[in-house]
Amino acid sequence: MNQSNANHGRHDAVAVRSRPRWAAAERFQRTEWSGVRAALRGITRRAVILVAALQPFLVIPANAALTITGTRVIYHEASKSVIVPVTNLDNQPVLVQSWITNAQNEDDPAIPFAIAEPLFKVEPDRSSDVRIFYAGQGMPSDRESMMFLNIMGIPVKPTQQNTVQFAIKQRLKLFYRPNALSGSVSDAVAALRWQTKRDQIEVTNASPFHVSLIDLDLQWQGGHRAISDYLLLEPGATQVFDATVTHTVGPLRMRFVEINDVGLQVPHEVDLP
Repeated sequence: MNQSNANHGRHDAVAVRSRPRWAAAERFQRTEWSGVRAALRGITRRAVILVAALQPFLVIPANAALTITGTRVIYHEASKSVIVPVTNLDNQPVLVQSWITNAQNEDDPAIPFAIAEPLFKVEPDRSSDVRIFYAGQGMPSDRESMMFLNIMGIPVKPTQQNTVQFAIKQRLKLFYRPNALSGSVSDAVAALRWQTKRDQIEVTNASPFHVSLIDLDLQWQGGHRAISDYLLLEPGATQVFDATVTHTVGPLRMRFVEINDVGLQVPHEVDLP
């Protein structure tokens, strides 16, 4: 059984930096949390479509020039806030809307995170920050947790007449990492448990970290077989792959690439028992 975890995307990249203290964080902590959650839930999650009055229409992507630094965010428990820089490379202003969803990419009012300014405008050739705050409680302390940060660029006005503009949403993994965790993601990759069971290969992540692997390839003398292009293993998770081969191939090895915390791709090879 070859499962590619397609819902979680193909590549990870540079971890977004965190800042230890902001004046905004102090103001946020003085705000009633329930009021913040209620305000954020009142903001629409739908894409904005601007339609000109005349036909025919020309369809244009709305925020092709809105760039985001990194594709993952790591929120350490000790951080007061975490920022995600966004840059508008277009010659028109763009509204940036952002919100957080759970690991299934669904809205969840129980998520104890909020965004300081969930809707703001970025002028042409300017940058701004999406700033995330944690309520201080509500997340597991014995393992890493994953959510998604959704960022959408909304066109302020059409750049051409007779056009339809669609806002395009971008999604980043958001990991909450408790202080109590020891080791690192790279340590977790090195400690993965691999087993062969007849025509299947089983891999278990016994660590408290999420592990991201790409380009898993089963190899033997004189041949190989692609197993999965992407695998995200949650803490404590086990994944089973179909490893059927048509003839006796001798010793097996698994080649794969780790995506570490800073987005570097680290190649690995393991002998399969």
